Amino acid sequence: MEEGNVDSVGDPERLGRSFERHLRAENKSPKTVTTYGESVTQLQTYLAGEGITSITEVRREHLEGFMADLPGRRSAATASVRFRALQQFSRWLVDDEHVDTDPMAKMRAPSSPSSRSPYSQRPTSRHFWRRAGPGPLRTGGTRRSSAPWRTPGLAGVSCSEWRARTSISMS
Repeated sequence: MEEGNVDSVGDPERLGRSFERHLRAENKSPKTVTTYGESVTQLQTYLAGEGITSITEVRREHLEGFMADLPGRRSAATASVRFRALQQFSRWLVDDEHVDTDPMAKMRAPSSPSSRSPYSQRPTSRHFWRRAGPGPLRTGGTRRSSAPWRTPGLAGVSCSEWRARTSISMS
């Protein structure tokens, strides 16, 4: 086979277009079609750099190489999206009988490092009670009788009566 003359059966570019057509036929959202299409295009570019010209030549190690190359250029979330998209492409290749075996069959999605901010890790009420220790609220006392901010005799008093009794000006 001459250089540049790729067997159309295993042509990655042609199969990429066919996969996008398949996604549209399944009524996938335009965003899904675009994202999956970008993933397949990026894989094609990577494979061309590796000298792979036919989809039938693609092996697990090629896909692992592509996935290993992503975190240096993209976020962990993007790498995960690319993995899921290529997983669907790979399954489609098998279902459509373009390849005999799924090269991604036993591959696992890339793990993403925990990037939660400390502000999103709010303590729960369990943490509050653990720090609060024993006290009237923990031992069955009522809130009204044990609340330190309550002044005896002011339960059910309106704001204006409270201001008059406590002689605090609210202006």
